[in-house]
Amino acid sequence: MKIELTPQHVQGQESFRAFLDKEIAPYVDQYDREECVPPETIKKLADVGYLGAIIPKEYGGQGIDAITFGLLCEEIGRCSAA
Repeated sequence: MKIELTPQHVQGQESFRAFLDKEIAPYVDQYDREECVPPETIKKLADVGYLGAIIPKEYGGQGIDAITFGLLCEEIGRCSAA
């Protein structure tokens, strides 16, 4: 079964990829060596709303749907499986 992505899904995936490629991917080897993700990086993820992605908007999250969340997880995994 193939899932058709909406333009919003594609836009979200592109946004996730651009952020991760710029802010996370260049540093993943260092994070792996140190076995630690710096608090500044976690703050960046929080600031763009990725840590509260599935939390409903009325509770301060992004309220994204399951497909968009799957795309976010896919992009994070592409960037670093760790």
